Amino acid sequence: MKNEKGQTTVEYILLMAVIISIMMSVFNQLEGYFLQGPNSIQGQFQSIFQNSISSNSAFKYFRIRR
Repeated sequence: MKNEKGQTTVEYILLMAVIISIMMSVFNQLEGYFLQGPNSIQGQFQSIFQNSISSNSAFKYFRIRR
């Protein structure tokens, strides 16, 4: 009975290690998609903001998305 309890503990620890490593790789991919690079979501918002500020016209028109 004691050996089975130890085996269960080892299996649980190995399962947690596999799940954590998969989650870390998924989060790293998501970080690259959301934060890094010119085609990322953050980069797109920054370019929209810079384009709306940098023109020389006196009035700005903004669309409010609903």
